[in-house]
Amino acid sequence: MKVGEIAVGEVGKNLDSRIAKMIGRDTKRPMRILFSRRSSLSSMKFASAEKMTLLRNRLINKSSGNMIFFGHRDWELVMKLMQGIQLSVNRANQEVERDVTSHDFTVKEKYTLRRKVEQKKIDTQTSMEQNIKDLDLDKLLEGHVRFVDYAPFVFRKLRELVGISDENYVNSIGPANMLSNLILGSLTSLSQLGSEGKSGSFFYFTSDTKFMVKTISKSEHLLLRSILKDYFKYLEKHPDSMLCRILGCHQMRFGKHSKVGAEKMYFIVMQNCMITEKEMDTRFDLKGSWVGRYAGKHLWNKKGACLKDQDLREMGMRINIGKKRRERLIAALDADSEFLRDHSVIDYSLLLGVHKNEDEDAPTLAAEVSRSASHPASHAFPFYQADGGGMHSLDGKMTYFFGVIDILTLFSQKKKWELRFKRLYQDTSGKGMSVQPPKQYHKRFVAFIRHVTH
Repeated sequence: MKVGEIAVGEVGKNLDSRIAKMIGRDTKRPMRILFSRRSSLSSMKFASAEKMTLLRNRLINKSSGNMIFFGHRDWELVMKLMQGIQLSVNRANQEVERDVTSHDFTVKEKYTLRRKVEQKKIDTQTSMEQNIKDLDLDKLLEGHVRFVDYAPFVFRKLRELVGISDENYVNSIGPANMLSNLILGSLTSLSQLGSEGKSGSFFYFTSDTKFMVKTISKSEHLLLRSILKDYFKYLEKHPDSMLCRILGCHQMRFGKHSKVGAEKMYFIVMQNCMITEKEMDTRFDLKGSWVGRYAGKHLWNKKGACLKDQDLREMGMRINIGKKRRERLIAALDADSEFLRDHSVIDYSLLLGVHKNEDEDAPTLAAEVSRSASHPASHAFPFYQADGGGMHSLDGKMTYFFGVIDILTLFSQKKKWELRFKRLYQDTSGKGMSVQPPKQYHKRFVAFIRHVTH
């Protein structure tokens, strides 16, 4: 058993005794678990810019997934984030049923997540599970955090659009999920993963894998808010859209409540575009470019590795879905790419997941292809998710999973200078580089996906 894990069978004698000891401590101190790897885990404090910088550096340097457990150094950050999301969802749920107005896109709700220090006596006559439920969640946290929720009613409507209820959303991403996992003997609720790209972002995936929380830069945050109205209307009119579904936009300020001088982190909550129990044998991040778009043969057979455009070409692999579904797929991608082009967005990519089915299952899965080809347009279950969250190949040997991701990069002045510089040192024509003007990026992206699909 790994360090930090508790077996379900040991909950009664092991988990209760450990948490009882912690609850018996001074409530002015944050609760934590002592692990054998370290004598103690000190709580995070964000009062100084230096500590905030260390946090950012630690997060962006992650290269592999890590579980966020009870006592993890990022536990308090995650708990505050979860608490803020729960407050924002509950507040948006109080709105009367109505249509979205222009004002809703500019609304900002602010909450102060502060730590209460009142003492609470533990009742030894009740179960430890009940005592944990009764314990004020803020006693797990330290310091004051300002949580800002942007356009809460708009994102509530977006969640409704894709068939996600507030209850299910909070159950997946709220603090109750983490505490319930703790009671059941699992000290983990979210997994943390550093970005595999150059963005420096990190992700938190919920334990049910339905959602992910991603940090974004201030420029990406401002872009999302500027296009949110068009993004909302576009998804309403295009149920087959392959754009990633953004379900929440938030900011956390540390140290101060005012805008001036406070350290800030920006987050978005997205729906996972690969919601499935099937394991991905191969993943591809496809942009249509070829300069610097090669992961290497040593990763071709590595499960979970993210390959790129040139790897797909050298492997001789094509997306085999048949004529009807190919036409529908290309039409959806073309419309999505046009939307991004019209908003001067570049550097997006098609995330392609490939699961290899068992040979004996292939004939049965191939027989289902005709059914998915005529799948009606649906916000909750788009046609490319008709086969258990994905799309079976014509021969049934593979199942493909799709999603257009990284849709918040503006073709800014900085990107224009990057294009000029790379033309000098990498590719004289500049056509094979990832960064391109929106119009050229759109044409190349759609042409590449059309070429590798049949």
